Amino acid sequence: MGLRIRHNGAGQFFLETYLSEDVLPILLRALDIYFYWPSDCTQSGILAHALGAGATIACRDMEGVGETAKMAGGLACVDFEQAIAGLKELVLNPKLRNEMSERAVRYAEEFSWRNQALMHFKLAERLCHSRVQRLIPTLPLGTHTDATGEPALTVSDKIPSAV
Repeated sequence: MGLRIRHNGAGQFFLETYLSEDVLPILLRALDIYFYWPSDCTQSGILAHALGAGATIACRDMEGVGETAKMAGGLACVDFEQAIAGLKELVLNPKLRNEMSERAVRYAEEFSWRNQALMHFKLAERLCHSRVQRLIPTLPLGTHTDATGEPALTVSDKIPSAV
């Protein structure tokens, strides 16, 4: 049954439209609590957006979604009973909501595209550097010669510790 059919319009806010990328974080941050309860395991892009917006997150403890929420300091619940108790605590404790929001932003910053790109760049640098080290001769030049009698470079049999 679709959400629109189940929506009764009384005391509920139902939004079914595309939100531009500049409006979505504002909406997510304006929510007191962002509650996400997927029926199937997903790695939710909307959860990532909510973290980046600094939303207080309560969600289902289901594989990647629950793991991400817990790592970000959010509330991940195994069943509705636990969710209701946790949501009640969040509603009654604005300080806790603010702390969760701050943890969400720190998590999002740590795993931002910029930081991920920098980590990949540093890894590539280390791999390239270790390749250069493996190509540096282990014996002084002139010790080995190639077929023409010229000094030859040898490949080191040492494995760099950086790899």
